[in-house]
Amino acid sequence: MRREIVGKSIIDLLFPRKCVVCGKELLLFERHLCMDCIAELPLTYFWKYRENPAALCLTGRAKIENVYSLFYYSGEYKKILHSLKYRSNVPLARHMGRMLGEKIKKCGAVYDYIVPVPLHFIKKWKRGYNQSHIIAGGIKRGLGCGSVAARIIKRTRFTGTQTKKEKIERWINVRGAFALCNDSPHRIARYSRLLEGKNILLVDDVFTTGATLDACCQLLNRFGCKITIATLAYVE
Repeated sequence: MRREIVGKSIIDLLFPRKCVVCGKELLLFERHLCMDCIAELPLTYFWKYRENPAALCLTGRAKIENVYSLFYYSGEYKKILHSLKYRSNVPLARHMGRMLGEKIKKCGAVYDYIVPVPLHFIKKWKRGYNQSHIIAGGIKRGLGCGSVAARIIKRTRFTGTQTKKEKIERWINVRGAFALCNDSPHRIARYSRLLEGKNILLVDDVFTTGATLDACCQLLNRFGCKITIATLAYVE
């Protein structure tokens, strides 16, 4: 153990690690965010109450149990999403996912499957990975239950970025953009047997209007499963 600590100290000396949020050099025991930024992380506490703002966004649309988001997408903390999406910071995605999983675990729910929102294959090829899939893996570690099921939903249409679109445009943009990975009658029957009555955790990086998540939920709702949504960030 002592040798390992010495090794990490030397690596930090040669290649200083910096806080994703404030840029300050990290101490040996700190990971990705410094203790100050962790302490100030704008948590949503959605896991403590059912009728939270994110869940209310989907009222009257997809049938869901609840929505859990770790932190508000605001200020310097936007850098977390930017780093894991555009700077290939896969370890950060896992770390933040695990943090969210640990919060959700406190609610006592047990999930059978953790389903990441899919990327279109072109975007995934450009980025090299699906950040929601990485986050889902981190959530699984934090929860200590469920299996990551990335081959249920696929994105059938390249929709481009939602960032600069208005709310209505976002909903229209993702209409018909998702489908089952295999929609043959035999496969659909298998999905029914696999998902009926199961607790599903649908995972994405950020909840903005809920348009993308709603489109995925509409597909899953037909199989009689109970869906809860989990995202790292929530945009007020």
